[in-house]
Amino acid sequence: MTEITYAKSGDKCIPTATAREQLFTKMAAELGAFIEALKKSGPVRIFESAYEKTFKEDILMCFGEDCTLDDDVLTALITLDISLDDLYHHWLDSETDYMDVLRNNISWYVNHEMIRRNDEAGS
Repeated sequence: MTEITYAKSGDKCIPTATAREQLFTKMAAELGAFIEALKKSGPVRIFESAYEKTFKEDILMCFGEDCTLDDDVLTALITLDISLDDLYHHWLDSETDYMDVLRNNISWYVNHEMIRRNDEAGS
């Protein structure tokens, strides 16, 4: 497990400036272990785990260089020792928002295409 370093701020311990990198490294190691375990399993298990692998990679990207999570969230992730697997399973419970985004995207695209094709037909 990756060692997370802290700095004392008043009576509170907060992660150092490298907390994001430390979280990324910790969760990347979790993802790596998950992938290695998949490689040792059969093709059916690998196929059935494709969604999980994809979304764990997406969750990990939230801790990349473009991380917009504030220090309080990073501190809580470290303090509560929340794992990549924990975040993934929470995602599964709240995935309806994702489906709403997907449905909205489909509707937007269809509307856009209808307008574009009508404009082309009218030209």
